[in-house]
Amino acid sequence: MRFWMTIILSSLFLAGTLGVITFLASHPLEMTFLSFGVSKGEEETKTCAVNIKLITIPIAGEYLIKGENVTVVTYEGTHKGRFSTNLRGAVLMVVQSLNSKATVKLLPKVKFPTPHVALIIIIGVVGGYVFRVLERK
Repeated sequence: MRFWMTIILSSLFLAGTLGVITFLASHPLEMTFLSFGVSKGEEETKTCAVNIKLITIPIAGEYLIKGENVTVVTYEGTHKGRFSTNLRGAVLMVVQSLNSKATVKLLPKVKFPTPHVALIIIIGVVGGYVFRVLERK
């Protein structure tokens, strides 16, 4: 009976953890940058604004960048289009023309390796069972 209770509790814990990760992975980060200013004459078309924002991403891992003229700076380097990081901090840089609006989306790519999930379940079940057996003595 205790063995099956341990399996059930371990499975519930794993399902909850995977649910939280799935929730975070399904919601992309979306930021909007506005630029405004006054330029004189023909230089208006050549004038640009550079916006820099420090961000904290919810999950360290691989991300897809959607937006124009966007560069992401992480500990590993600078990236355009797609990046992968081991840390959660990043810097977002957007170059846009004056009096415009730019929207940037960071879409997380979270992969669930099945062998690792199975290994976590087995370790949780065995560890919980051993803990309960040793607790009795």
